[in-house]
Amino acid sequence: MRRVSIVLGVCFVLALALTVIGQAPRDISAIMKEVGPIAQGLGAKVGGGDNAGVAADAAKLEGLYKEAQAFFAKEKIADAEGWAKTASETAAKAAKDAKAGTVDKAAKNLGINCKQCHDVHREKNPDGTFKLKRE
Repeated sequence: MRRVSIVLGVCFVLALALTVIGQAPRDISAIMKEVGPIAQGLGAKVGGGDNAGVAADAAKLEGLYKEAQAFFAKEKIADAEGWAKTASETAAKAAKDAKAGTVDKAAKNLGINCKQCHDVHREKNPDGTFKLKRE
């Protein structure tokens, strides 16, 4: 009986640890590595009238921008948090419009505002990779 209690206790602690780890925002680099290819591929889908593809990609971007917003909130980078929130809202609208069969040409520009944040909060490393620049 005692062994069962110990095993249950260990499982409880492990489950609690996994829950806490799962709630921590991912690093911004990991998020942005997903955003880039999706945002770049939207233009072709919009041009081709692929409503389902646009809706799926825009919904994925909405989630990624929300993740970015959570990251920036945690890091207390208010301007980037606001830009990510706006991008998430724009992506949500694009997904909704695409599901309704109305692909707005603006949907292909969902990643266009990224430059605004990159100019302020991204710096290039000597090896060609990028890192978050804190003011």
